[in-house]
Amino acid sequence: MGVAAALLCLGCIVLTWRQLQYWRNSETLFLHALDVTQRNHIAEHHLGTYLAGVPGRLPDAIEHLQAALRIQPDSFRAHADLGNALSKLPGRAGDALAEYQAALKTDPGSAIAYNDLGNTLSKPPGRLPDAIAQYDAALRIRPDYAEAHNNLGSALASSGRTSDAIAQFQTALRLDPDYAEAHNNLGLALAAMPERTAEAIAEYQAALRIKPDYAEARNNLGTALSDIPGRLPDAMDQYEAALRLGPNFRRSLLQLGHRAIEER
Repeated sequence: MGVAAALLCLGCIVLTWRQLQYWRNSETLFLHALDVTQRNHIAEHHLGTYLAGVPGRLPDAIEHLQAALRIQPDSFRAHADLGNALSKLPGRAGDALAEYQAALKTDPGSAIAYNDLGNTLSKPPGRLPDAIAQYDAALRIRPDYAEAHNNLGSALASSGRTSDAIAQFQTALRLDPDYAEAHNNLGLALAAMPERTAEAIAEYQAALRIKPDYAEARNNLGTALSDIPGRLPDAMDQYEAALRLGPNFRRSLLQLGHRAIEER
């Protein structure tokens, strides 16, 4: 009896260890689900969305999302998520648009799909009016959609409609006061008007209180501070912080360094 019990416990330990390997992360879990089931569109979909967030795995993500749609062609979420994945690849904007349109055929009342479609249309040159139309459509369906207000504000700002953009960012912040990206974008819009630099700085600072590791907001705060006499040391601090958080801001730091040398 004792030997049998020991062997049973050992077997349970081995089985438990094997099961735990499947739960190491979402990839191993959903791959195991695909191994033990057939035509599992849910596992294909979830594996695809997980891989879409893993650096370098977008091609694999797209493959699994397409597999999910082969099994269930009318899945709104799979079409939308495939569109999001495709939009991140150079030269695939047209394919992404087709997926968002397929999602909208499945669910014409989806504010999310209109917003995602707007995001993709906002990237190619000359498509900002189309992007704005999609954000407007999203907001007609869901007026309290803070992300769509923020995205619409960005598109309006890029179109030169600064006042309208500011109104959209402010609406996004009324709906979600802790929306760091909206604070940063509002700061950028305000900074376009020299007389409102102090307000822009306040918005960047608000974004950083919410999200201290927000490199872009620190970079923008540095730029705003560098235009104020006597604030160059504070601006340098922000640029250096942005550089630590995001090395892609190196050019801005070098430009500020040249300016500091010129002022000396």
